[in-house]
Amino acid sequence: MNTQIAGHQHIISLLERSLQQRHAHAFLFIGAEHIGKTTVSDLIINKLIPKQFLQFNLFDLCREEDKMIISIDQIIEMQKNVTLKPANNFPVVVRIHQPELLSPEAANRILKILEEPPEYVIFILISISEDSILPTIKSRCQKINFEQVDDQDIKNFVLDTRGALPDNFDAILSFAHGCPGKVIRAIESPEYIQGHLDDLEKIIALVDSPTQQQLSVIQDWFLSNGSYIEKKEKLKHTINLLEELLHAIIAIQYRQKSFFSSELNNISKKVSHKKMLNLFEASMRYRHRLSFNPDIRTIVSDITLLNYQ
Repeated sequence: MNTQIAGHQHIISLLERSLQQRHAHAFLFIGAEHIGKTTVSDLIINKLIPKQFLQFNLFDLCREEDKMIISIDQIIEMQKNVTLKPANNFPVVVRIHQPELLSPEAANRILKILEEPPEYVIFILISISEDSILPTIKSRCQKINFEQVDDQDIKNFVLDTRGALPDNFDAILSFAHGCPGKVIRAIESPEYIQGHLDDLEKIIALVDSPTQQQLSVIQDWFLSNGSYIEKKEKLKHTINLLEELLHAIIAIQYRQKSFFSSELNNISKKVSHKKMLNLFEASMRYRHRLSFNPDIRTIVSDITLLNYQ
Protein backbone atom coordinates (compact mmCIF):
# COMPACT_ATOMS: atom_id res chain seq x y z
CA MET A 1 0.00 0.00 0.00
CA ASN A 2 1.22 3.48 -0.86
CA THR A 3 1.32 5.63 2.30
CA GLN A 4 2.06 8.85 0.39
CA ILE A 5 -1.62 9.20 -0.50
CA ALA A 6 -4.84 8.87 1.47
CA GLY A 7 -6.96 6.21 -0.22
CA HIS A 8 -7.29 5.61 -3.99
CA GLN A 9 -5.03 2.54 -3.79
CA HIS A 10 -7.18 0.66 -6.33
CA ILE A 11 -6.86 3.58 -8.75
CA ILE A 12 -3.09 3.67 -8.37
CA SER A 13 -2.89 -0.09 -9.02
CA LEU A 14 -5.18 0.20 -12.04
CA LEU A 15 -3.11 3.02 -13.53
CA GLU A 16 0.16 1.20 -12.95
CA ARG A 17 -1.17 -1.93 -14.70
CA SER A 18 -2.67 0.06 -17.56
CA LEU A 19 0.53 2.00 -18.18
CA GLN A 20 2.73 -1.06 -17.90
CA GLN A 21 0.61 -2.94 -20.44
CA ARG A 22 0.00 0.18 -22.58
CA HIS A 23 -3.78 -0.30 -22.45
CA ALA A 24 -4.41 3.44 -22.70
CA HIS A 25 -2.53 6.57 -23.74
CA ALA A 26 -4.99 9.06 -22.23
CA PHE A 27 -6.76 9.20 -18.87
CA LEU A 28 -9.61 11.39 -17.65
CA PHE A 29 -9.59 11.90 -13.86
CA ILE A 30 -13.03 12.91 -12.54
CA GLY A 31 -13.80 13.80 -8.92
CA ALA A 32 -14.55 16.50 -6.38
CA GLU A 33 -12.15 19.30 -5.57
CA HIS A 34 -9.36 18.30 -3.15
CA ILE A 35 -10.20 14.59 -3.43
CA GLY A 36 -6.72 13.62 -4.66
CA LYS A 37 -6.78 13.69 -8.47
CA THR A 38 -3.68 15.89 -8.88
CA THR A 39 -1.88 14.09 -6.04
CA VAL A 40 -2.41 10.71 -7.71
CA SER A 41 -1.29 12.13 -11.07
CA ASP A 42 1.88 13.48 -9.38
CA LEU A 43 2.62 10.02 -7.98
CA ILE A 44 2.16 8.34 -11.37
CA ILE A 45 4.23 10.99 -13.16
CA ASN A 46 7.07 10.59 -10.66
CA LYS A 47 7.05 6.85 -11.29
CA LEU A 48 7.27 7.41 -15.05
CA ILE A 49 9.78 10.27 -15.21
CA PRO A 50 12.88 10.74 -13.03
CA LYS A 51 12.92 14.06 -11.19
CA GLN A 52 15.84 15.47 -13.23
CA PHE A 53 13.85 15.07 -16.46
CA LEU A 54 10.51 16.50 -15.36
CA GLN A 55 11.29 19.92 -16.84
CA PHE A 56 11.72 18.29 -20.25
CA ASN A 57 9.08 15.54 -20.16
CA LEU A 58 6.13 17.05 -18.26
CA PHE A 59 3.82 19.66 -19.76
CA ASP A 60 1.14 21.14 -17.50
CA LEU A 61 -1.65 23.03 -19.25
CA CYS A 62 -4.11 25.20 -17.35
CA ARG A 63 -5.99 28.46 -17.73
CA GLU A 64 -3.64 31.41 -17.73
CA GLU A 65 -4.22 33.80 -14.85
CA ASP A 66 -5.61 36.66 -16.95
CA LYS A 67 -7.67 34.49 -19.33
CA MET A 68 -10.86 32.47 -19.14
CA ILE A 69 -9.75 29.62 -21.40
CA ILE A 70 -6.92 27.27 -22.31
CA SER A 71 -6.02 28.77 -25.66
CA ILE A 72 -5.08 27.26 -29.00
CA ASP A 73 -1.67 28.96 -28.66
CA GLN A 74 -0.95 26.93 -25.53
CA ILE A 75 -1.80 23.71 -27.34
CA ILE A 76 0.34 24.62 -30.37
CA GLU A 77 3.29 25.41 -28.10
CA MET A 78 2.84 22.09 -26.27
CA GLN A 79 2.59 20.21 -29.57
CA LYS A 80 5.88 21.72 -30.78
CA ASN A 81 7.58 20.45 -27.65
CA VAL A 82 6.25 16.88 -27.81
CA THR A 83 6.68 16.30 -31.55
CA LEU A 84 10.12 14.72 -31.16
CA LYS A 85 10.75 11.84 -28.80
CA PRO A 86 13.02 13.02 -25.96
CA ALA A 87 16.60 11.81 -26.02
CA ASN A 88 16.29 10.55 -22.43
CA ASN A 89 13.84 7.84 -23.63
CA PHE A 90 11.37 8.43 -20.80
CA PRO A 91 7.67 9.03 -21.52
CA VAL A 92 6.27 12.50 -22.07
CA VAL A 93 3.23 13.42 -19.97
CA VAL A 94 0.79 16.15 -20.95
CA ARG A 95 -1.45 17.04 -18.02
CA ILE A 96 -4.47 19.26 -18.68
CA HIS A 97 -6.13 20.87 -15.68
CA GLN A 98 -9.82 21.73 -16.23
CA PRO A 99 -10.06 20.49 -19.85
CA GLU A 100 -13.59 21.93 -19.91
CA LEU A 101 -11.86 25.33 -20.29
CA LEU A 102 -10.27 24.40 -23.62
CA SER A 103 -11.35 26.84 -26.30
CA PRO A 104 -13.18 25.19 -29.24
CA GLU A 105 -10.05 25.47 -31.39
CA ALA A 106 -7.84 24.09 -28.60
CA ALA A 107 -10.26 21.21 -27.93
CA ASN A 108 -10.29 20.26 -31.62
CA ARG A 109 -6.48 20.35 -31.72
CA ILE A 110 -6.26 18.11 -28.65
CA LEU A 111 -8.78 15.76 -30.21
CA LYS A 112 -6.63 15.36 -33.33
CA ILE A 113 -3.58 14.58 -31.18
CA LEU A 114 -5.57 12.03 -29.16
CA GLU A 115 -6.71 10.34 -32.37
CA GLU A 116 -3.10 9.66 -33.42
CA PRO A 117 -0.92 10.19 -30.33
CA PRO A 118 2.84 9.66 -30.39
CA GLU A 119 3.54 6.32 -28.72
CA TYR A 120 5.71 7.94 -26.04
CA VAL A 121 3.12 10.57 -24.96
CA ILE A 122 0.60 10.04 -22.14
CA PHE A 123 -2.27 12.46 -21.51
CA ILE A 124 -3.88 13.06 -18.11
CA LEU A 125 -6.98 15.27 -18.06
CA ILE A 126 -8.21 16.41 -14.64
CA SER A 127 -11.70 17.78 -13.98
CA ILE A 128 -14.42 17.89 -11.33
CA SER A 129 -17.09 17.05 -13.92
CA GLU A 130 -17.16 15.35 -17.31
CA ASP A 131 -20.38 17.07 -18.41
CA SER A 132 -18.66 19.98 -20.16
CA ILE A 133 -15.92 17.98 -21.89
CA LEU A 134 -16.36 17.13 -25.57
CA PRO A 135 -17.78 13.60 -25.93
CA THR A 136 -15.21 12.87 -28.66
CA ILE A 137 -12.39 13.73 -26.24
CA LYS A 138 -13.95 11.65 -23.44
CA SER A 139 -14.31 8.66 -25.75
CA ARG A 140 -10.55 8.61 -26.36
CA CYS A 141 -9.69 8.60 -22.65
CA GLN A 142 -9.87 5.93 -19.98
CA LYS A 143 -12.13 7.49 -17.37
CA ILE A 144 -11.06 7.21 -13.74
CA ASN A 145 -13.67 8.17 -11.14
CA PHE A 146 -12.32 9.39 -7.80
CA GLU A 147 -14.76 8.53 -5.00
CA GLN A 148 -14.82 9.85 -1.45
CA VAL A 149 -11.99 8.45 0.64
CA ASP A 150 -12.94 6.38 3.69
CA ASP A 151 -12.57 8.27 6.98
CA GLN A 152 -10.32 5.56 8.41
CA ASP A 153 -7.95 5.84 5.42
CA ILE A 154 -7.71 9.60 5.92
CA LYS A 155 -7.14 9.11 9.66
CA ASN A 156 -4.35 6.58 9.01
CA PHE A 157 -2.76 8.92 6.48
CA VAL A 158 -2.74 11.85 8.92
CA LEU A 159 -1.26 9.64 11.67
CA ASP A 160 1.43 8.30 9.30
CA THR A 161 2.42 11.74 8.01
CA ARG A 162 1.92 13.88 11.14
CA GLY A 163 2.17 11.49 14.07
CA ALA A 164 -0.95 12.75 15.83
CA LEU A 165 -4.50 13.94 15.22
CA PRO A 166 -5.72 17.44 16.11
CA ASP A 167 -8.34 17.68 18.86
CA ASN A 168 -11.06 18.67 16.40
CA PHE A 169 -10.25 15.91 13.90
CA ASP A 170 -13.73 14.33 13.94
CA ALA A 171 -15.27 17.70 13.09
CA ILE A 172 -12.74 18.20 10.29
CA LEU A 173 -13.57 14.75 8.86
CA SER A 174 -17.26 15.60 8.83
CA PHE A 175 -16.49 18.90 7.12
CA ALA A 176 -14.26 17.30 4.44
CA HIS A 177 -16.80 14.81 3.00
CA GLY A 178 -14.10 12.28 2.12
CA CYS A 179 -11.72 14.79 0.48
CA PRO A 180 -8.22 14.41 1.97
CA GLY A 181 -7.08 17.77 0.58
CA LYS A 182 -9.73 19.55 2.63
CA VAL A 183 -8.55 17.72 5.76
CA ILE A 184 -4.93 18.75 5.21
CA ARG A 185 -5.89 22.38 4.53
CA ALA A 186 -8.10 22.49 7.63
CA ILE A 187 -5.27 21.11 9.80
CA GLU A 188 -2.62 23.42 8.37
CA SER A 189 -4.78 26.56 8.20
CA PRO A 190 -7.61 26.94 10.72
CA GLU A 191 -8.72 30.04 8.80
CA TYR A 192 -9.46 27.80 5.77
CA ILE A 193 -12.27 25.98 7.50
CA GLN A 194 -13.51 29.17 9.14
CA GLY A 195 -13.60 30.99 5.81
CA HIS A 196 -15.50 28.08 4.29
CA LEU A 197 -17.96 28.10 7.18
CA ASP A 198 -18.48 31.85 6.82
CA ASP A 199 -19.27 31.42 3.13
CA LEU A 200 -21.60 28.52 3.82
CA GLU A 201 -23.41 30.43 6.53
CA LYS A 202 -24.21 33.11 3.94
CA ILE A 203 -25.77 30.44 1.72
CA ILE A 204 -27.70 28.99 4.69
CA ALA A 205 -28.97 32.44 5.63
CA LEU A 206 -29.95 33.07 2.03
CA VAL A 207 -31.88 29.80 1.71
CA ASP A 208 -33.70 30.56 4.97
CA SER A 209 -34.58 34.15 4.02
CA PRO A 210 -37.82 35.55 2.57
CA THR A 211 -37.93 35.41 -1.22
CA GLN A 212 -37.68 39.16 -1.78
CA GLN A 213 -34.55 39.35 0.39
CA GLN A 214 -33.05 36.39 -1.52
CA LEU A 215 -33.51 38.21 -4.82
CA SER A 216 -31.78 41.32 -3.49
CA VAL A 217 -28.81 39.37 -2.08
CA ILE A 218 -28.35 37.27 -5.25
CA GLN A 219 -28.32 40.34 -7.45
CA ASP A 220 -25.87 42.12 -5.14
CA TRP A 221 -23.47 39.17 -4.93
CA PHE A 222 -23.02 38.55 -8.62
CA LEU A 223 -23.76 41.80 -10.39
CA SER A 224 -21.67 44.11 -8.21
CA ASN A 225 -18.30 45.53 -9.25
CA GLY A 226 -15.54 43.18 -10.35
CA SER A 227 -14.04 41.64 -13.47
CA TYR A 228 -15.79 38.94 -15.46
CA ILE A 229 -13.32 36.32 -14.19
CA GLU A 230 -13.91 37.37 -10.56
CA LYS A 231 -17.69 37.13 -10.99
CA LYS A 232 -17.40 33.78 -12.71
CA GLU A 233 -15.17 32.36 -9.96
CA LYS A 234 -17.55 33.68 -7.29
CA LEU A 235 -20.49 32.03 -9.04
CA LYS A 236 -18.58 28.74 -9.40
CA HIS A 237 -17.68 28.84 -5.69
CA THR A 238 -21.31 29.51 -4.78
CA ILE A 239 -22.49 26.55 -6.87
CA ASN A 240 -19.98 24.33 -5.02
CA LEU A 241 -21.33 25.60 -1.69
CA LEU A 242 -24.92 25.03 -2.77
CA GLU A 243 -24.14 21.41 -3.68
CA GLU A 244 -22.37 20.91 -0.36
CA LEU A 245 -25.38 22.37 1.42
CA LEU A 246 -27.76 20.01 -0.41
CA HIS A 247 -25.63 16.98 0.45
CA ALA A 248 -25.64 18.06 4.12
CA ILE A 249 -29.45 18.45 4.08
CA ILE A 250 -29.79 14.95 2.61
CA ALA A 251 -27.55 13.59 5.39
CA ILE A 252 -29.74 15.21 8.04
CA GLN A 253 -32.97 14.01 6.43
CA TYR A 254 -31.58 10.46 6.52
CA ARG A 255 -30.41 11.00 10.11
CA GLN A 256 -26.72 10.88 9.27
CA LYS A 257 -24.06 12.96 10.98
CA SER A 258 -23.29 16.28 9.35
CA PHE A 259 -20.81 19.00 10.25
CA PHE A 260 -23.59 21.55 9.77
CA SER A 261 -26.41 19.71 11.57
CA SER A 262 -27.30 22.44 14.05
CA GLU A 263 -27.57 25.15 11.38
CA LEU A 264 -29.49 23.00 8.93
CA ASN A 265 -32.09 21.22 11.05
CA ASN A 266 -34.72 23.90 10.48
CA ILE A 267 -33.92 24.30 6.78
CA SER A 268 -34.01 20.54 6.13
CA LYS A 269 -37.61 20.45 7.33
CA LYS A 270 -38.61 23.15 4.83
CA VAL A 271 -36.93 21.75 1.70
CA SER A 272 -39.13 19.27 -0.16
CA HIS A 273 -37.78 16.37 -2.20
CA LYS A 274 -38.93 18.09 -5.39
CA LYS A 275 -37.13 21.31 -4.44
CA MET A 276 -33.94 19.34 -3.72
CA LEU A 277 -34.08 17.74 -7.18
CA ASN A 278 -34.68 21.14 -8.80
CA LEU A 279 -31.68 22.63 -7.01
CA PHE A 280 -29.37 19.70 -7.87
CA GLU A 281 -30.40 19.84 -11.52
CA ALA A 282 -29.95 23.61 -11.56
CA SER A 283 -26.46 23.44 -10.03
CA MET A 284 -25.36 20.89 -12.66
CA ARG A 285 -26.86 23.03 -15.40
CA TYR A 286 -25.14 26.21 -14.19
CA ARG A 287 -21.79 24.42 -13.79
CA HIS A 288 -22.07 23.19 -17.37
CA ARG A 289 -22.94 26.65 -18.71
CA LEU A 290 -20.05 28.26 -16.81
CA SER A 291 -17.58 26.26 -18.92
CA PHE A 292 -18.63 28.23 -21.98
CA ASN A 293 -17.98 31.74 -20.59
CA PRO A 294 -21.63 32.80 -20.59
CA ASP A 295 -23.27 36.07 -19.71
CA ILE A 296 -23.15 36.04 -15.89
CA ARG A 297 -26.25 38.25 -15.72
CA THR A 298 -28.28 35.59 -17.57
CA ILE A 299 -27.28 32.85 -15.12
CA VAL A 300 -28.02 35.10 -12.14
CA SER A 301 -31.47 35.81 -13.59
CA ASP A 302 -32.08 32.07 -13.87
CA ILE A 303 -30.99 31.54 -10.26
CA THR A 304 -33.40 34.26 -9.22
CA LEU A 305 -36.27 32.46 -10.99
CA LEU A 306 -35.60 29.31 -8.92
CA ASN A 307 -37.21 31.09 -6.00
CA TYR A 308 -40.56 30.98 -7.79
CA GLN A 309 -40.48 27.29 -8.71
